[in-house]
Amino acid sequence: MITIKELAMELGVCKQAVYNRITREPLKTKLAKMGCKPQISESGTIYLCDKTVETIRKAYAEKYTRPDKTLALRGYGRLRARKNPSNDELKFLLGHIDDIQAVVSKIVELDNLQNTLNQKNVELAKLSGVVNTLNDIVAKKDDQLNRLHERYVEAASNIRLFQAQVASLKRQITPNELDVVHLPNQNLV
Repeated sequence: MITIKELAMELGVCKQAVYNRITREPLKTKLAKMGCKPQISESGTIYLCDKTVETIRKAYAEKYTRPDKTLALRGYGRLRARKNPSNDELKFLLGHIDDIQAVVSKIVELDNLQNTLNQKNVELAKLSGVVNTLNDIVAKKDDQLNRLHERYVEAASNIRLFQAQVASLKRQITPNELDVVHLPNQNLV
């Protein structure tokens, strides 16, 4: 069992609004049929049984429900709509709003940094592919240079061998034979 005041605070309305609901039609008849009667203490406090409380809650929910079955903003009654927050509450809320805005801006900043990091990772992957391609080209060129060097070394050794053979042949030929060798090169007319 709870008091009218407790129920009024829960619903966001004044005590008189709850009392009027109980004492006026159609809720008065409905409660009487259910056998729910408010009990009054010696001090004048009105206590409501659980069935009465649930019936009143349903009555307020029906009255302050939108067509789409959601509750209207600001609770059930006008009391919540009229309540003005104190300066301390406003300062507290503004402080929290500032904190929330700071957190949201940090989240946005982190999202931007994450996007930048993702873009850099994509660029890095592309550059890694280019580096791998260049490494393959360099390896092929190194292989070509090694083959060319081997051919150069072979050609140089063949040239030295031919030079040695020519020098050996020159030593074997006498000076008179050299003149004869040169004669056929001269055209006699």
